[in-house]
Amino acid sequence: MSAKNTSTAIKQVRKDCMKEWYTVDELLELRSAELPQERSGYSRRASKDNWKRRKRDTGKRGITYEYHISSLPKEVQRLLGCPESTIEALTQSESTGKGFLSANRNDSIDRIVAIVSSLKPNECEDLSMMLGRKGADFLTKLLDEDTVCLMQLTGEKKEAALLLTQLDLIRVREILSELRASRDMGRAASQQAVGDHKKDLV
Repeated sequence: MSAKNTSTAIKQVRKDCMKEWYTVDELLELRSAELPQERSGYSRRASKDNWKRRKRDTGKRGITYEYHISSLPKEVQRLLGCPESTIEALTQSESTGKGFLSANRNDSIDRIVAIVSSLKPNECEDLSMMLGRKGADFLTKLLDEDTVCLMQLTGEKKEAALLLTQLDLIRVREILSELRASRDMGRAASQQAVGDHKKDLV
């Protein structure tokens, strides 16, 4: 399957179906005869039928998986609200053993392909130009926790961060010094209040 066909298939699933990925709990709620009736049966069925799956972060210990709608039986796809035309396209794509539906492809690559496929043409062009100039090293810097935190800033916090980039280094150091002192005083006051409260309890 070509990259263009893969992109089209992904967009069709996103457009027509409620969503792409389903947890075991969501599938159990369907009570379909086409699916295992107990949680323990899903792992075996997924392995046996090469279901496309991805890990899901639940914040708890252990591994939880979500299963892609394309891997599920046709009847289940119908129950999930996927139109017949999309189900047929999924089946044809799956039978080729290629493209984003192939169960033995690397999940990371699948996610990257899906992300790039969902970009608007001008965004895709911008990404291509940026990678051409700065390379993959730039992308790995985006994975840094501090960078992610900065990218999530909004409103006045974002404005303050951008203003800091325009100041000279001496002024930035002065501001940081003031902020750190204020933070430390706040901690000290909080610890003092806790200490006073403990004394009152005794």
